[in-house]
Order: sequence, then C-alpha cells, then structure tokens
Amino acid sequence: MVFLSLLAEKPSYGYKLIEDAAKFGLSPEFLERGVAYRILRRLEALNLVESAWDTSQESGMPRRVYTITQEGIVFLKRWSEETENVINSLLLLRDRIKKIIDER
Repeated sequence: MVFLSLLAEKPSYGYKLIEDAAKFGLSPEFLERGVAYRILRRLEALNLVESAWDTSQESGMPRRVYTITQEGIVFLKRWSEETENVINSLLLLRDRIKKIIDER
C-alpha cells in the first residue's frame, strides 16, 4: 500500500520509492532492495502498476519507472474505504472496553 500511495502521487523508480517509504516509517534498512523489487513485480503482475524503462539523457543510466494504473487507483480507494471501516470498528470496541473497565 505504501508503494501504491506513493505512485498515486507521481511515477517513480524503485530506489526512490524505497527512500520515500521512510515517510511511512519504513526505513531503507528495513525495506531491502530485493524485497522492494519483489513487491513492485507483484504489483505489476496484479496490474496495479506498470513500468517502462526511462532511457532519457536526464536520468543517466536507464532505470525502470513505475506508474500506478487505473486498476491500482481503484484498488487503493477500495482499501482506504475498507480500512476506514475497520478503524471505526476498532474505535467503537476500544470505547466500549474503556467504558466497561471504568465502570468496574
């Protein structure tokens, strides 16, 4: 979800995505390059992202740039809605537990 949310903002390449994942508490040391690229390949296999080689002079060495697909946007939106429902349920449960404990 971290990579999808970053790619929803703008296309990017793997190394930059690993760096930017730190915004979500995933340090580059935690998110190894091999793991990150496996995640990106999996997202591509699921048609949530697509990639292409950037061979422009500006980027120097060719690198694979990832872009979120429309299917990826829909998936991200659905995940966001479902997560919000889970969070609301957890908050209700927490409040109920607090009330029960306070009454004892």
